[in-house]
Amino acid sequence: MKLKIVDSVSIDPKTAVEGSDLVMLCTPISKFSKIVNLIHPHLKKGAIISDVGSVKQNILKGILAKIPKEFSFVPGHPIAGTEHSGPDHGFAELFMGRWC
Repeated sequence: MKLKIVDSVSIDPKTAVEGSDLVMLCTPISKFSKIVNLIHPHLKKGAIISDVGSVKQNILKGILAKIPKEFSFVPGHPIAGTEHSGPDHGFAELFMGRWC
């Protein structure tokens, strides 16, 4: 919120995804399956779930079976960045001319 890169923040899975058209999983890959189990009962019908994980094999194996058919999972991997990580190192042009 302080950096003005999100509209709202919640530690409650239900509140975090309610009414969302797109839900981005930006957590360690090892937590994806647990998070999907927590959020899918609260997702709006037709919602899209995506991620920013770098490895897909385990994600696809563990998550696709758990996502009900009324939702879509679109694997993502932003191929952009620098040697630095975290929100303090983002900049407006980060994705310009980059693959996503």
